[in-house]
Parts: sequence; structure tokens; C-alpha cells
Amino acid sequence: MPDVLIRGIDNEMAERIKEIARNNNMPLNDVLLKLLRQALKLDAETLAVANPKQDIARLAGAWDKDENEALRAAIAAFEQLPRS
Repeated sequence: MPDVLIRGIDNEMAERIKEIARNNNMPLNDVLLKLLRQALKLDAETLAVANPKQDIARLAGAWDKDENEALRAAIAAFEQLPRS
């Protein structure tokens, strides 16, 4: 079986992989193999990879780009108001 070296894993991705490994009580290598198999649709069994950010978006809905920009503009406008 060939080995593969993956370069350029950022800190956020590394921490997420470690979190999944802890939550599933699995070694990092096993988690990476499982995630690759899932991503490639080669494995029907999924790991518990719940992401609270995504869970909330699914329940409450998500904003599109225009809505997000409008909110940011409104926040910026409030930040320009004089403070008393």
C-alpha cells in the first residue's frame, strides 16, 4: 500500500482533525484515512464530525452574500456613531 505525504495543512485543519480523532477515540492516521474514504464516496460509514457552526446554520438558515454585506455595512455605520 503506498504512503502519501500531504503538505500545507493549516492550523485550523490540523486542530479539526485532532478534534475528530479525540471525539471518535481514533489515531490521527485512521481518522485521515476514514475522512479520505468518505470524501471519495468509498465508505458509507461516517465519523462524528459535527460542526456547531454548520449545525446552527442548518437550523436557523444562512445569509447570502448580499445579506452578509448589508449587515457588515450596518455594523460599520454603528461603529462610526459617537459614543457618550
